[in-house]
Amino acid sequence: MSKGVEIRWSYPKPWDTAKDSNQGAMNGVYQTCRTWAGSESLLYVGLVKSERRAFYQRMNEHRKEWINEKRGAITYRFGIVKPLRGLEYSEDLIEEVEGALILELQPPYNRMKKRSFSLREELVIASRGNRGFAPPSLDTAKRFD
Repeated sequence: MSKGVEIRWSYPKPWDTAKDSNQGAMNGVYQTCRTWAGSESLLYVGLVKSERRAFYQRMNEHRKEWINEKRGAITYRFGIVKPLRGLEYSEDLIEEVEGALILELQPPYNRMKKRSFSLREELVIASRGNRGFAPPSLDTAKRFD
């Protein structure tokens, strides 16, 4: 039986409010999106799994690398990972959730995990809240076999 994970997604936030968000101090996954000409597109899926680095610190690294080159409005959605059904919170779990999202969504600015990723056991990932491009449910056993 697959084990479950729930991601609680925030509303999309522009940089100025995202960096001041209390969610910016938590670990989990995030989506970087761009709205241009009335259409939203996914640019990147990332993770933060360290107590020494928050979401906004990681996003700031992207701003230095490539985000400032993009035209349009850049927004961020934070996803807090909550383990369910026999799982415990760990850095490996966040890494696996991020890998499943990248493999499923194929964001253009992700370079790794677009063909494969490490998965200790099968997961069912449920996305709640303002999930953006994340599917409502992602079963790694059915999707990545």
